[in-house]
Amino acid sequence: MSSDRIAELYLREIWGGETQDKARDRIHWMCHQVKGPHVLDAGCSQGITALLLAREGFNVVGCDKDPAAIEYANSLLAKESPDVTVRLKFCNEDIFHHRSIVDGYDTIVAGEIVEHFANYRPLAKVFHSLLKENGTLVLTTPFGLHPHEDHKKTVFLSSFMEFFDGLFNITHLSFHDGYIRCISQKTRDIKLPEVDVLLSLTEDYLYSYQDRYFDLADKHKKICQENTGLKESHKKEFANQEVVVKKLQSDYELERKQLSDQLTQEKKDREEAHERNLELTAQNRELLGNNQLFLEQKNNLEAKNQELNDKYLEIFIQKAEQTGRIQILNGQCQELSGKNQTLVAKNSELETKVHETLEQTRLLSEKNQELDVEIREATEQNSILTGKNQELTTQKNELNVMVREVADQNSVLIGMNQELTTQKNELDAKVRESAEQNRLLAGRNQELDAKVRETTEQNGILTGKNQELTIQKNELNDKVREATEQNRVLTEKNHELDVEIRESVEQNRVLTEKNHELDTEIRESVEQNRVLTEKNHELDVEIRESVEQNRVLTEKNHELDAEIRESVEQNRVLTEKNHELDAEIRESVEQNRVLRSDKHT
Repeated sequence: MSSDRIAELYLREIWGGETQDKARDRIHWMCHQVKGPHVLDAGCSQGITALLLAREGFNVVGCDKDPAAIEYANSLLAKESPDVTVRLKFCNEDIFHHRSIVDGYDTIVAGEIVEHFANYRPLAKVFHSLLKENGTLVLTTPFGLHPHEDHKKTVFLSSFMEFFDGLFNITHLSFHDGYIRCISQKTRDIKLPEVDVLLSLTEDYLYSYQDRYFDLADKHKKICQENTGLKESHKKEFANQEVVVKKLQSDYELERKQLSDQLTQEKKDREEAHERNLELTAQNRELLGNNQLFLEQKNNLEAKNQELNDKYLEIFIQKAEQTGRIQILNGQCQELSGKNQTLVAKNSELETKVHETLEQTRLLSEKNQELDVEIREATEQNSILTGKNQELTTQKNELNVMVREVADQNSVLIGMNQELTTQKNELDAKVRESAEQNRLLAGRNQELDAKVRETTEQNGILTGKNQELTIQKNELNDKVREATEQNRVLTEKNHELDVEIRESVEQNRVLTEKNHELDTEIRESVEQNRVLTEKNHELDVEIRESVEQNRVLTEKNHELDAEIRESVEQNRVLTEKNHELDAEIRESVEQNRVLRSDKHT
């Protein structure tokens, strides 16, 4: 007795609604026939019948030899309340090895198990031994042909009666949904139905089954017609979708080629821009080296200029001091000259008076002696002043020599200033050349920015197109999913129909073959849908690759923008340094001009 997933079918977890309703109706019928407190569910499978009886207060034992079915049954039991679990026990064992835990069962339920035995009698004897006297046996089994890999025997009423002969008294026998429903009791008074009763039951069931068969045949015919229409519409829709997909693929290939060409051109432009940036960077480095050299020369010149200014200032101070001293000495000389002239005049007057007054000389000899003393003193003072005058003349000559040296140094300074002015003019020319190169670089950067913006716009356009392609792909996927869902529903309907047709007689073989042909066509349609889905996946992969390429291109553009911004920033810094250098040069020139003006002054 293999697991038939009856609990999953009862819980509506598998197959279609009509099959579920039929299974639930059989299970409920068996539960309603149970009598007495102790029940055995023989071949309980996944245990749904035993679980329902335990919920209604019966003490139930469920046994089955399939371990997977018992494991599933215990998983259902674990979800129940304690008052249910205490009344139910599942056993993984064969019915022939089962030993009753009570003194006989009041009812044995055997749902769809007798068809799995080629010989009914051993199973009937086991049920007879496990039941109490007057106990009830509830059986259900498929009637007629029900193809299944584990069905050992096709059940008809003639063979079904062998099960009860001499062991059970049949109290109810009926057919419902292709299944025999039977209730019997373990009694000493054994009585089986008469042949005419069995024949009447068989004829009634055959009539109802034929009526149902023709209804099913009409339904199947309608479904086949619907399937044919759906298949034609699906073929047309798939043809249209293939045309759309081919057009999308063609447009995508064209756009991808254009994008590849644009990427190649942009790569070439970036390489040229990179080479130009390297050249400009080398030129900037050379200019920076020249600027550094010029700054060093300027610093040296400024240091020399400062030294000359200090020397000139020191000489100027010494000259001023010496000029003051000369003026003082000249004043003293003038005073002494005046005194000397006065003394000479007095001497002349005295000599005149001496000649004129010889007589008075004798009288004034004493006075002349005093005058001689005064003259000697004046003569000594005159000689002293003459020595000082000679010293002052010597100092004046030395000062003139120093003035000439200062004049020579000043001329040298003027030459150095002229050289500095010439170097400044050359540097200004280089600065102007660097500014022109910076202007050209700024223009090139603006062109690159324009190309970057154009590339960004193209990327935006391509992104929009990719989004449109994605929307179209999603719509196509939705249509494919709808078609697949329709095929799935159709497959479920065909499966239900196949289940009902397998329950019919041998005469349905021709119709089953047609269904197989229809299934083959549906599988071909599903295979076409699968191929189309794979193409859509391939298209998705290509679209994702294109998006990834766009992302990489965008990142490269960002990196190029960063490099351009760094180059612009370096140029701006260099320009600022050049401006600062120009300001320093102008300040140096202004200082030299002031120095020359002071010197001239």
